[in-house]
Amino acid sequence: MVIHDPNEEKPYSKDHFLQLADWYHDQSEDLLAWFLNSTTNPDGNEPVWNSGLINGIGQFNCSDVPSILDCTTKTPYIQEIEPGSTVRLRLVNMGTFAAFLVGIDGHDMTVIEVDGTRVNPYVVDMLTINVGQRYSVLVTASLKPANYWIRATMYHGDPWTSVSNMPPGFDADVRAILNYQGIPRTSPPVAMEPKFRRQQSSQHQEPLTIMNNVGDMALVPLISKKPPPSDTVILYEFDFDTKPGDLYQKAYNSLYQLNTHNNKSQWTHLFTSSFYQAATPPPLLVSAHANGFLWSPPASANTVFLNPGAVVDFIIRNDDPGEHPFHIHGHFFWVMAAGIANSIAHVPSGRALNQIKNPLRRDVVTVSACPHGEDTECLEASMTDFPGYSQASRSAAAAAAAGDASLPPSPSGRDRWFGYAVVRIVADNPGLWLMHCHINWHTANGLSITLVESIGGITELEKPDGVDESCESFKNWEGDSDGSAP
Repeated sequence: MVIHDPNEEKPYSKDHFLQLADWYHDQSEDLLAWFLNSTTNPDGNEPVWNSGLINGIGQFNCSDVPSILDCTTKTPYIQEIEPGSTVRLRLVNMGTFAAFLVGIDGHDMTVIEVDGTRVNPYVVDMLTINVGQRYSVLVTASLKPANYWIRATMYHGDPWTSVSNMPPGFDADVRAILNYQGIPRTSPPVAMEPKFRRQQSSQHQEPLTIMNNVGDMALVPLISKKPPPSDTVILYEFDFDTKPGDLYQKAYNSLYQLNTHNNKSQWTHLFTSSFYQAATPPPLLVSAHANGFLWSPPASANTVFLNPGAVVDFIIRNDDPGEHPFHIHGHFFWVMAAGIANSIAHVPSGRALNQIKNPLRRDVVTVSACPHGEDTECLEASMTDFPGYSQASRSAAAAAAAGDASLPPSPSGRDRWFGYAVVRIVADNPGLWLMHCHINWHTANGLSITLVESIGGITELEKPDGVDESCESFKNWEGDSDGSAP
């Protein structure tokens, strides 16, 4: 569904969707059973896709896997465009695991919208789109009428996928065709040098060498909205671990709130837990609505209670050699800062953030992987000889120059480089909202927390008709699944 702004000026003639997805040849139930099993998957490696799709159509070399009997080759998806016209392409990553790098041979793309937020036009050659993210770009058919490749490659290898052995027939590239009207659809696309090539593993998490991409910090909302100063700071750390008694490797979320005591800032531990919510009625929101201030949620729901109207900065720290796209339900958040650092004290905070006048608003932010070596261990904090160090050093210096009091050290005591993002929300939407990694495998193994906004406001919400009946029907449902969620 697209909700159109009636006041939007439309510098384009038509509006089209391009849906991107990674494609697995095995059923999700079977893959999940393998993934969430320390016997079959002791290292907690995520299942890797076989190929990709653009609007439901992909390419796969059937001869690579002769055992697949019902395998046919299809013509790539064809997007028609009128010569000389400008169209809006709405790019959506609907995948499970893979981030995409997208480009069109010979054509620039002008970014005009990100996750529902209109932004000042920004011209790129290619665009990285992580799981759950959406972008709108303008494309003008200004070249000689012909067919041109729309190329999308799925990031793989270090730091995106953790397995060295890819599935049979693995293909990281998927293509569609930009067809100028009047040109036969069967005509071969113009041969051009790709703007990017299939990527191999690299030692560090350096971005791809491409002509012109864009990050969150470069995009500026078209309608300026200065965020209010934060009054609450929460540090969100996480680990992947198999603890005694665990049947599979879990994501353990550790949350800390910044408090001041005797004029000294310190972190107060809220909880360390892996998210697990059995799908047994009643759901969390129904329980919270019924019980109000007496509601006692299960520890595995990883609940963080937020006061009505609180302005909260979440510092998401990533000590993992893979990046993580984080999403918050019920909100567009401000992306206040993002990058890598070797100390929480070097993460921008306080006055440095409050001076930002119009940061990007979106609902899925990519948290960078930690700088790491070939052994995938995050580099020691004292390391300086790696790509990205200079930029991180400049960011830390800029935060210090803003006159901030540094955040206290991480209570976990980790002395190494990490990736981070700082996002700011206003707790003005009563309800229970999931904050989670948008990689489905990580949601499954527990990389999630639940934001409880205004428990008093929740009790005042009107429960829709049919909720109780739906819960009862679900409880009585019988099928192949037991209805539980890992």
